[in-house]
Amino acid sequence: TPVPNLPVTIETANGEAWSPKEASRVEQNGEMNPLSWGLARSRNNYSAWIMKQAKQPQAVADFIHNMGVRSYIDPVPALCLGTSESNVFELVSAYSTFAMLTMLEGVVRSGTAGRLKWMYGLDGVEIGGKTGTSQKNRDAWFMCVAPRIVAGAWVGGEDQAVRLLSRGEGGVVALPIVGDFLTKVYADPRLG
Repeated sequence: TPVPNLPVTIETANGEAWSPKEASRVEQNGEMNPLSWGLARSRNNYSAWIMKQAKQPQAVADFIHNMGVRSYIDPVPALCLGTSESNVFELVSAYSTFAMLTMLEGVVRSGTAGRLKWMYGLDGVEIGGKTGTSQKNRDAWFMCVAPRIVAGAWVGGEDQAVRLLSRGEGGVVALPIVGDFLTKVYADPRLG
């Protein structure tokens, strides 16, 4: 689906306007790009565009619950950026529901998880993933899906005051954990 690369504003239930900020300085030039382009680059305006199409954050929360996440999901527009608390076990379970890897493959092929294939020797593997970073680098995630395995890593602290001061993005601190794990899995012929 082509989407304009522009800021997105959503009216909340109490009538206020909400617009996501980008994690880094990016150009929002109005150019039309496919949703997969926005997902691969972790562009918050593309996630907000999807939420705006859904019209009801509760519908998105219900969808997330249907994918196996049992944690409380606050039905607010910012949910599209991953604002709800969850754990790596629930996320791995939810990611296992993805049968079509196309959009997630773009994240690994040319997006925020681009180094997964070349740095960890996974060039010939059909693989997709998604990086994630919470505000102030409090949480860093990397979720990875392949046809026969789902893996995920979270780097952060149970105490929300704990955070990395710099380079705390999911593609920097969580991706290497999954990359090392998958390298070992694919190198072991006993695992098939």
